[in-house]
Amino acid sequence: MYLGIIGSGTMGKVMEGYAKEERTFDVIRIMEPLSQEPWPSERPDLLIDFSNPKAIRRIYDKKKKKGGNIPVVLAVT
Repeated sequence: MYLGIIGSGTMGKVMEGYAKEERTFDVIRIMEPLSQEPWPSERPDLLIDFSNPKAIRRIYDKKKKKGGNIPVVLAVT
């Protein structure tokens, strides 16, 4: 399974550490929603967002480009 973590701040890094410890996910990637860098080409099975509220529209647009229907957890820090 592929976990996409959106936001590379403290909570994103903490979530990445927990996900690695659990070994549930084969692939774990941290992405920045407002960065001009392209997101990975693989389609994640789950997205957890620890980013900026201004990024929500961009996250959903990128999610649609990957085929939509990807569960997203919006986390508040």
